[in-house]
Amino acid sequence: MSENNKSKKKKLPSFEEYAEAIAKILNLIYAVNQLSEYYNLNQISMQYFNEQFTPVSPQKVANYFGVQYSKIPSLVQQTQYNPVALVTKVNQIAEQIQPDVLNSLASMYGVEPELVKSLQVYLQLAQVLPKLVSSQSVQVTTNTQYTASPNVLENY
Repeated sequence: MSENNKSKKKKLPSFEEYAEAIAKILNLIYAVNQLSEYYNLNQISMQYFNEQFTPVSPQKVANYFGVQYSKIPSLVQQTQYNPVALVTKVNQIAEQIQPDVLNSLASMYGVEPELVKSLQVYLQLAQVLPKLVSSQSVQVTTNTQYTASPNVLENY
């Protein structure tokens, strides 16, 4: 029994798994790019990973994987979120992308090493941002003092 399980794990990902991974990578790029409106991602990236954050367009990445530009909108879940929800979504997407899948996809499709490095920074950012945002929101709430006095309702 255990022999069969081992051989299944070593099997290379199927085309469907690659297609799914590509879609997830594109979604991650799209969502992280939206986050750059709210956060200085380059500063965060330099501070935590000592890596430059280089924004990448989902179209450029899709072109590497042979995905037609016209199919991008249907692949990428283009929904607007508030920054905190977006950070959560980015983290959920990143957790579903296996680093080895990213590397094997990159080698299979001949993606530039620079681009692969950028994508890895995207993945790293996706993993650290929720921690930053949760610590930020804690700071915000502790700065605001809410008094629970019985006279509060008199103000309304």
